[in-house]
Amino acid sequence: MRTKMGGFIVGILLVLIGGVLLAYQFVPEWQETFGALVSWPLIIIAFGLFFLFLGLLLGISALAIPAAIVGGIGGLLMYQNASGDWESWAYAWLLIPGFIGLGFILAGVLDRRMRLLTRLGFWFLMVSLICFSVLGSLLGGPQGLDIVWSTGLIIMGGWFLFRALGRN
Repeated sequence: MRTKMGGFIVGILLVLIGGVLLAYQFVPEWQETFGALVSWPLIIIAFGLFFLFLGLLLGISALAIPAAIVGGIGGLLMYQNASGDWESWAYAWLLIPGFIGLGFILAGVLDRRMRLLTRLGFWFLMVSLICFSVLGSLLGGPQGLDIVWSTGLIIMGGWFLFRALGRN
């Protein structure tokens, strides 16, 4: 029963999305009105939101993982498209494991059976941010990245010390 309902919901969503996209092609007023608002990275972000919505609708919390990856990459591409800073891809790709970590955290929050993913997601996120900050500061990224990774190392070191001292 659940499979039939899931297929029905997915079918309705796809027909609706396809109908809107088809209407957009044939209604010039929509193209003029929404053309400036809709950029190609926004479409990628919308696919990420679609995965998240679908996962919530069908009760499949694991769909939060591809939702975070696709949405995060869409966000990166939106920044690069708006700023013209395509060179940042030299170190921005290091955020992708962080997007995986965010997906793990979200999946763990949505489903109690996946709680272990929350801790793993936190580590993915921390390591990704530190690596992004280190490489970004070395390759001329935004100002202040060197402060971020230094602070991240101090926080992680303090956490390890706290845990080591707490075991006695």
